[in-house]
Amino acid sequence: MKKIILLITIFLFATTGHAKFIKAVLHMEDGSTKKGLAEMVESDDSKVYFKTDEEAKKEKIESSNIKKIEYGDGESKKYIAERLYATTANILTGKFSRSKKKQWFYIVYDKNVKIGGVASAGGCRPNAGGTSTVVTFANTAYFFGKKNSEELVFGYATTASNGFAIEQIH
Repeated sequence: MKKIILLITIFLFATTGHAKFIKAVLHMEDGSTKKGLAEMVESDDSKVYFKTDEEAKKEKIESSNIKKIEYGDGESKKYIAERLYATTANILTGKFSRSKKKQWFYIVYDKNVKIGGVASAGGCRPNAGGTSTVVTFANTAYFFGKKNSEELVFGYATTASNGFAIEQIH
């Protein structure tokens, strides 16, 4: 039994340690583009890992130099990631607060509106008795904004583990 657990653990670390590069087009802040392969970004990534082809050495590109990334998985599916400011409202005061730095959002366009999603990683916590661990699944926060804006406003969040949703109406 211990050997099976050890093998599963080694397998999990081996697969998570190996990053998957997929086809991507990087739209740079200076107006140029780079075509090649890139890793999918997470909301707070400060660097993007990119390479021109499978055999090329990966390079780190500062997120601040990239405006947008278009990913394609080869099955005509496209994922668009953009660096934008997040704006949230304080429920008690109603005052809006804009983030100090841009973060990555996965964007869906609908006419003149863009919808951005940010998924958190979830986590593990011990149960009340401390004898076992409860795994919480990822939450997703959705932000909305105008198509050509550099800013998205918080709309609502979902919690995958219990279907809980919070909505803010302006």
